[in-house]
Amino acid sequence: MRVEIITQPSGCYKAHLSDSPDWNVFRSIANTMLKMFDGKVVERIDGLDQRYWDIGIRGIILTLHSETFLGISLYSRDKHANAVITEVGKYLEMAKADLS
Repeated sequence: MRVEIITQPSGCYKAHLSDSPDWNVFRSIANTMLKMFDGKVVERIDGLDQRYWDIGIRGIILTLHSETFLGISLYSRDKHANAVITEVGKYLEMAKADLS
């Protein structure tokens, strides 16, 4: 998995994790975040072509998002989350074989 960290106009980071909105990959990413980063699911919204899962890690809420034409991404509206997004992204890039 190639992870691309993008700085949004707000200064907050967004990690693009996959071009494909594959549900199995999304679930593997979520499970990895829960297990390896001691994350807790705060809220889940699952629609027909979109998923938004808010996952709390170290007191910061990250949103794991999947959409049909955009793929899978991880972001937060809090600049304090930038370091955690970078850390999760690097871990997921290293763990690529286990996620697909």
